[in-house]
Amino acid sequence: MALKMALPEDTRAALLVRLQQAEANLLLAQPEKMLRAALRGQDLFSLTFHANTFLRAYLKFLSEFDPFVTPYEGLLKPLQRFTEIEHEIQTSLPRDWEFFQAQTTSNQWNTLLKSRRNKPLTVYRARNKQTASHLDFYIADSESVHGLIFRVGADCEGAFFAARKDFSAVTSALFKVGFKRLTASVLTCPEEYPLQHSKEWRTEEIQGMSRLMKFWRRLGAVKWPEKENAVSFFHPTLAPEVKATFEKEGLPNPFALLNRSIYPKELEKALRTSAKQGIYAPADLAQMSVV
Repeated sequence: MALKMALPEDTRAALLVRLQQAEANLLLAQPEKMLRAALRGQDLFSLTFHANTFLRAYLKFLSEFDPFVTPYEGLLKPLQRFTEIEHEIQTSLPRDWEFFQAQTTSNQWNTLLKSRRNKPLTVYRARNKQTASHLDFYIADSESVHGLIFRVGADCEGAFFAARKDFSAVTSALFKVGFKRLTASVLTCPEEYPLQHSKEWRTEEIQGMSRLMKFWRRLGAVKWPEKENAVSFFHPTLAPEVKATFEKEGLPNPFALLNRSIYPKELEKALRTSAKQGIYAPADLAQMSVV
């Protein structure tokens, strides 16, 4: 919204169309050039004023924008050689799961150059061979995993317990090897991942949120405050600290919707003591679609 308001009102709609039609990688790498091209035809004062205003907002947006991962589907291969952490993840997965790797790139913000630059990135897929459900992710640091997509197999669409079982299996494996949180973004464009055997239910609203968001909140997702669809899943030993932080700040309980979650029953009951709902702001976030 801030970006839109930085454009001249009388030509805002047309300029937005021109910006959206701009080649994405050029817009990310050369915002000044692409914006000035979109503003062509404005008088000098308007061009300078609106370009500078927009660029300040746009550069801020670029610096906070979730990393864009280059498509990697055709690059996934079974791991042949393992690092220590890769071996720990694979051996922590259930026996009927398989583990893949892909070498791709991710465009990330470069503070010095004030633009986004591509960097090599290793993406992993943990997949249940029986159900075809899988989680794609990459390792951010020694404590954080950034999820890209969790997708259930076609035969498990709409099946809460099957999805819960598979998601719990892979998150348990990641937590077992020492990761403290998995950050994600709940699916916002279902047309990109259409359901194959059931009607669309994920975007239907219930209790002020999508049914898909409620599904993940039941499993243990803690909602990110500033980004509407961002969530985080926390290690069982860290979850009580998250709740305590909320209590200290006088905020609602972020685990209020827990119901047959990824946590043990005793912990789930302890986390779900408040009737209020809330949000929590972990240190980092990446884009993931849970579908």
